[in-house]
Amino acid sequence: MVLATPASASGLVGKAPSVLSAFATPSSLGPAGGEVTVTAKVHNALSCQLELLSAQSFPVVYSHNPTTACQDGSFSAHVLIGANPSPVKRTVAFALVARNGSLSFVGRFYVSLAPRLAPSVISAFATPSRLGPAGGEVTVTAKVHNALSCQLELLSAQSFPVVYSHNPTTACQDGSFSAHVLIGANPSPVERTVAFALVARNFSLSFVGRFYVSLAPRVAPLPPPPLPNQYVPGSSGYDVSWPQCQAPGSALVKALPDAPTFAVVGVNNGTIGTFNSCFAAEAAWAGQGLSVYIVLQPAPSGSQAALEMSGPKSSCASTDQQCAGYDWGYNYAEADLSFVSAQGVAPRIWWVDVETAEGWVTSAAEQPVNAAVVQGALDALNGGGRTAGIYCTWYQWGQITGSYVPPAPVPIWVAGATSLGNGYYSAQSYCQRALSPGDPSTLASAAIGFAGGTPWLAQYPYAPGAVPVDNDYACSTSPSAGGT
Repeated sequence: MVLATPASASGLVGKAPSVLSAFATPSSLGPAGGEVTVTAKVHNALSCQLELLSAQSFPVVYSHNPTTACQDGSFSAHVLIGANPSPVKRTVAFALVARNGSLSFVGRFYVSLAPRLAPSVISAFATPSRLGPAGGEVTVTAKVHNALSCQLELLSAQSFPVVYSHNPTTACQDGSFSAHVLIGANPSPVERTVAFALVARNFSLSFVGRFYVSLAPRVAPLPPPPLPNQYVPGSSGYDVSWPQCQAPGSALVKALPDAPTFAVVGVNNGTIGTFNSCFAAEAAWAGQGLSVYIVLQPAPSGSQAALEMSGPKSSCASTDQQCAGYDWGYNYAEADLSFVSAQGVAPRIWWVDVETAEGWVTSAAEQPVNAAVVQGALDALNGGGRTAGIYCTWYQWGQITGSYVPPAPVPIWVAGATSLGNGYYSAQSYCQRALSPGDPSTLASAAIGFAGGTPWLAQYPYAPGAVPVDNDYACSTSPSAGGT
């Protein structure tokens, strides 16, 4: 069977084809690539086919089927060439194959692709570049070159939040980048530095520009100043309680020293929850120099007494020993306040008596509970113009509370001196030694302060032949004052 040859091609059969010219317009593209138009002139060709001679890592897409008849002597096609991903010039090689039966002719032409320009970060900074300890918002501004995209990254992991106000990845072909960043407060007492990187990218090429924001250290609040002694420094007074009643349960009082400068009167009858039967008489004797003290003791072991289950922390008292202890101390102090108020007196200074003889369990597990009992009482007493302090020794305080330091300044009443003056164990010496915290591990500590407090009073015993009531000396808070 013989195939008929079209009349238009019958004169070409058997003639050798040729490619007279073949080229792309434009023949050179920038690094982003683009579209070129292929134009060719051929001779004696029945068909033409465009082929890609050089394999590339970027796309080369024909706009239509590159195989087409070209009997009229011409060929054309559109080709889309992708972006150059590399920093060197690339050349795309094409072949136009003209065919006439078994005969063919190859015409080559080329399109060059400019190198991908390396991106760079010309400048990158935050305004402001330094923040106070509370943190705040900074504006990031950058200038870039040859970048298709920019991304802001956090280089230094922080314990405080660093939040971008919007997606930090954005196009930046116009040469600029900006973002807002919210930086949290500095939780530490040292300066912190937040390191950022602005990564400019141009396909596989990238450039990192670093900048920093410093965060001022958190300034620890200054400790509150010590409370000024509300007793006249250098004056002497007394403390009395139920032992000075004429008889157990009596409202009458034994003979007491005349005209005390100040006196501290016990509210309780030696134990928590009881009341001094001759309190009214002793308060009248104290006169304008009246201050008072209350006895604290722990709650019975394993109890869930009503005074533990109600109070400021009652919501957790049923499951938390410290909460229960706090309510216990708070409620008993409230009861003492009510008793004293009913006597028609309003002392400004209230002391909390804390002694190992009162039944405190001194294990490490119980010390936080004991401290909570004391703190509850202090919180109840501190109010309405009243000042609450602690009567104890450094050693007993360490044994009972684990050397707990209340959150607010507290005056202390130091027990254990042997005389008013003239010696290491005198009340005047105790006032000076109590200006520094004692060592709770030894009874031989030179410093004898406790609870982080300021000494207001030092207690010493009565002299032989005197009225049998304890004496007290009002301290000066100056380290150089008083005898040794």
